[in-house]
Amino acid sequence: MTIDEFQGLSLATLAGLTRKPLSNWSRWAKGRKMNSQTLLECAEKLSMNPDDLFRALKMRTSKQTDIAEHLDKNNETQDRS
Repeated sequence: MTIDEFQGLSLATLAGLTRKPLSNWSRWAKGRKMNSQTLLECAEKLSMNPDDLFRALKMRTSKQTDIAEHLDKNNETQDRS
């Protein structure tokens, strides 16, 4: 995952991934810039190995991309009808 991809993650994604309340993530993220240091802090906060967090986020964003592509294909099919 690139830093740009990490920066693009929403707090809702992190909340869903970690099953922690969105308000916790909002307080934690306030004033932080999403970069590699933040990813390490995030891993520490979750008591996770940074590599495991990276893989989990990568799987989550890949799944969202797959869903978006599927929805786009469905919309194209419906538009042709």
